[in-house]
Amino acid sequence: LKKGTQKEGADDWQWGAPESPIASGDPQKAFSGKSVLGNDLGFGNFNGTYQPDKTNFVKSPTVDVTGYTHVRLQYRRWLTIEDGHFDRARLYANGQVVWENVDSNMGDNSKTDHVDREWRFADVDLFEQAKAGTINIEIELESDGGQELGGWTIDDFCLVGYVQTVCGDGKITGAEQCDDGALNSDEDKDACRGNCTQASC
Repeated sequence: LKKGTQKEGADDWQWGAPESPIASGDPQKAFSGKSVLGNDLGFGNFNGTYQPDKTNFVKSPTVDVTGYTHVRLQYRRWLTIEDGHFDRARLYANGQVVWENVDSNMGDNSKTDHVDREWRFADVDLFEQAKAGTINIEIELESDGGQELGGWTIDDFCLVGYVQTVCGDGKITGAEQCDDGALNSDEDKDACRGNCTQASC
């Protein structure tokens, strides 16, 4: 909880099978398995919608990404939230905002709520954040005092790290069978080929 009144339910992040009423806009089942992570999943006295005038978050453990040249955050999302001028859904990586819902307040009184009506696949590039060698992710919801929707529901959340394969750099990475750098050749007998595959007949 970052703002608002500390009281029962102020931190509404829950883990388990979704139990929110259909009216909340939340999913009725997980994308895979049985459990999800989300704001107010409808357990006990909860009603399936986030509370007004609160900022709360859930934070991942710190993950060592040393040695990976590229890191991406991939997850399934079912997010229902008011326009970003009123309520904000944000993803942070190492304290930097890497995604947030749209604030469409351009002075024309237009309003665009973010309402997923199915499980959506999300993919966020964390190349810059991976340079630190470790990554932690924070998922935040900041609400105003008005309309409340279902909030975040997350499933299949993972960090994907990989080393970029460069054929000809002298390092065998990825699907390369060989890599002799400048000695790769498509003409020399038994040389590692220019596409980093073994010579063959």
